[in-house]
Amino acid sequence: MKHIKTKIILLTTLCIVAAAVVIGSFSVWQLYSSNMNHMAVLKAEMLSSYDETIQFATQSVTTELKGVKNQVASGLITMDEAKVIGADIIRNAAYGEGGYFFVYGLDGMTIVLLGDQAVEGTSRIDLKDANGKMIVRDFIDIVKKDGAGFSEYYYPKKGETEALPKRAYVQLDSDFGWIIGTGNYIDDIDKAVATASDEAMNQPRIKMLLTFGISLLIVVAGVIAAVITSASISNPIVRITKLIHQTAALDMTYDEDFTHIYKYKDETGVMAHAVADLRENLRELVKMLHNDSVSHCRSQPTPH
Repeated sequence: MKHIKTKIILLTTLCIVAAAVVIGSFSVWQLYSSNMNHMAVLKAEMLSSYDETIQFATQSVTTELKGVKNQVASGLITMDEAKVIGADIIRNAAYGEGGYFFVYGLDGMTIVLLGDQAVEGTSRIDLKDANGKMIVRDFIDIVKKDGAGFSEYYYPKKGETEALPKRAYVQLDSDFGWIIGTGNYIDDIDKAVATASDEAMNQPRIKMLLTFGISLLIVVAGVIAAVITSASISNPIVRITKLIHQTAALDMTYDEDFTHIYKYKDETGVMAHAVADLRENLRELVKMLHNDSVSHCRSQPTPH
């Protein structure tokens, strides 16, 4: 009977532990998934805000060229003179912290780039990023196809060698035949998202520890309940088995220790009543045999 009790405890404990592991694992996965989704949304929102900034800045500087173009239309200046003035306007324009603009021709010629005389006036049609992407050719493809759009590439910051992610917005000025654009490094966005992710993970860690603590309490409570339940199941069976052994040994003495098991309403109570009925019938049988034996002895003549 001790084996039954042990099996009940082990089976119950195993079920509780399995349930706790499943629930705990699901909770951890749900928290992790929720955090990842939140970080993805955060990064998308930050990129969207960045895109709006560089797009608005490019559209604004392009709008400033209208005055120069009007002078060309009025015959006050030539197109070549307008381009020189326009290039100076873009070269001196700025936005935010260090934001600047660049201008390329549709042939890849550098028209404006921070007033760098070593670069302006030269072709950068074959400029590649760290991954081999043709940067200026990509600008040309974008404006020819859609008139404007975004481009991402990897390029080192000034004075550095590590290539970092950069995102640019380019727009076609069809009057001048220029690609006007601006861009900046977006590694700060990745850093901000990583920082936010670390901060956000602190809360899930607390929740994970809380979940683990609750699961542990459930397991302990389940084991205690299993011990109590197994005892309530196995103890009556042990007593009934003892009673059966006494019956097999023809020990029909009445033992009050067994009376309370008759009160059980489950199968153990049925077993107890069956054993009790068997013992009562055996007592009647033994008593009847005893009486018959006595009667038989009395009916025999006394020898002389």
